[in-house]
Amino acid sequence: MSENISDYLYRARMQRARELLLEQPELKVSDVASAIGYHKPQYFIKLFKEHYGLTPQDYRHKST
Repeated sequence: MSENISDYLYRARMQRARELLLEQPELKVSDVASAIGYHKPQYFIKLFKEHYGLTPQDYRHKST
């Protein structure tokens, strides 16, 4: 396996965040961050943008 546990968890969290944003659009971004284990929404937003190239809010709007 070429992926370490930290990378796997990061990737899994980002994927779950994406699913939550699309499946439950009524959730606040802070609720999504909390649901995937990030206690600071701004940090989650930063990581999400680095991973997907869009903020969670922009990703949600673009995908609907």
